[in-house]
Amino acid sequence: MIDLRAICLTLIVSIAAAATAAAQLEPRWKPVAKLNSPQQYHACVTADGKIYALGGYGQGACERYDPENDTWSLLPQIPTQRAFPAAAAVGRRIYVFGGLDDKQKTVAVVECFDVDRQAWQSCCELPTPRNRLAALAIHEKILVLGGMDKDGDSAAVEEFDPATGRWTSRAPMPSARHGLSAVAIDGKVLALGGYGPRPVATVEEYDPANDRWTKKADMPTPRGFFGAAAAKGYVFAIAGRVPGGRPVERFDPGSDSWKRLDPMPGEILNRFGIAVFDERIYLVGGERQQDESAPFKVWRYEPEK
Repeated sequence: MIDLRAICLTLIVSIAAAATAAAQLEPRWKPVAKLNSPQQYHACVTADGKIYALGGYGQGACERYDPENDTWSLLPQIPTQRAFPAAAAVGRRIYVFGGLDDKQKTVAVVECFDVDRQAWQSCCELPTPRNRLAALAIHEKILVLGGMDKDGDSAAVEEFDPATGRWTSRAPMPSARHGLSAVAIDGKVLALGGYGPRPVATVEEYDPANDRWTKKADMPTPRGFFGAAAAKGYVFAIAGRVPGGRPVERFDPGSDSWKRLDPMPGEILNRFGIAVFDERIYLVGGERQQDESAPFKVWRYEPEK
């Protein structure tokens, strides 16, 4: 007599084993579709289920990536071409802040891209003109942090309200720096790394509710011009201007601790764009160094569950 329960159990075990084996073989890092134009010193942001690469040196092109079909498409050029801007999205609008124009002048301009109309418009100006800065959206507002102003490294933190177009000064970062990364997680903001003027491992947490900064555990690796992203309850610090490879480190906000992970494949990568979609992290473009094709490359990182 055929034991159907035994057969079903064997089948379930076999399927589970095959899925586990496939997951083990699935690489954490995968190259995905390349950009149509080179991107470096640019900004990246996720909006409306797509990833946008904006500004930067090169051809001044802006592009949109569709993760569902792995394709890039060209967008209207940003009106003010610039390098080292910052970008953040609220709703269906993307805002690009500051940067350096083609004459190496720091600009205060803020321009907005409407994802529905596929059009740019001038928005306002940064109260403190800066380049090599960071920006992020939290609670329907945008925080613009650090960078370089006319006097050097900046600790400025300014909040932009897209609903009113108004700026509000917030408590400055304890550590002035440029080339930093910033992420929002659990209702707080982390400002990580950067140059001040040397590479730093500094991590500081900002609480928008009480306008207060708190020191957090340093990154294991001091670095600037790297990428930081929040996914699966952690913050990941990836690559950057550090000698000898592309370190990947994971921060646990609950325990205020860092863990070193396997490095990213390849050589040094810095001044790239970073964005998150569906708990996956995308690294877009980057500075030409050993790899001439770096400004066209896009990597997808799948963090462990």
